[in-house]
Amino acid sequence: MGNTTYQGVSPVRGMHHITSAIRLSGDSRKVQLPADVYQRTARLLSYTTEFTMIASLKQELRNVGTILSFSEGNNRFFELQSSGRKDEIRLHYSHKDGVLVESFPYRLADNTWHKLAVSLSGDSVDVFVDCNRIYSRVIRAVDLELGIGILAFGWAKGIQSTIILRVYYKMLKLSSNHTGSFSSAPI
Repeated sequence: MGNTTYQGVSPVRGMHHITSAIRLSGDSRKVQLPADVYQRTARLLSYTTEFTMIASLKQELRNVGTILSFSEGNNRFFELQSSGRKDEIRLHYSHKDGVLVESFPYRLADNTWHKLAVSLSGDSVDVFVDCNRIYSRVIRAVDLELGIGILAFGWAKGIQSTIILRVYYKMLKLSSNHTGSFSSAPI
């Protein structure tokens, strides 16, 4: 994440001021990773029904945006969002019946560093914030046939142009099992 070639991406001090992070701001709200990264990730996820998205982030007050997204055009396969206006974390995911949404009331956009982990295992989802499970819920099975698409993070898709995502990332990763959430907690 040290790449600062994207407009609106700048290096900053991280969670403990001794590590680095990146800050996303400005009019350019989309950071799209290279196609080969997407393909490797899609291949990894095609072999499992369990995975965990882990992020260390700080989101500014009342801010709205996407933490991680797998998409192709207007089709979302998987998208994790945080809304500082509604104080909720939203999971959009593909299912054979279309894109479904699960909402988890939680104030993540509080200008404080958080460790977020969202684990999917079969038909269940667990949400961890700062190493504490805050939600465990049964959902419809996630369709992980991602096809050709893009892997992006830190953008505000479908939001009015006057709203600019302002978030700091220390870490963003995917683990191909549901126990990946434990790697975000200190040992």
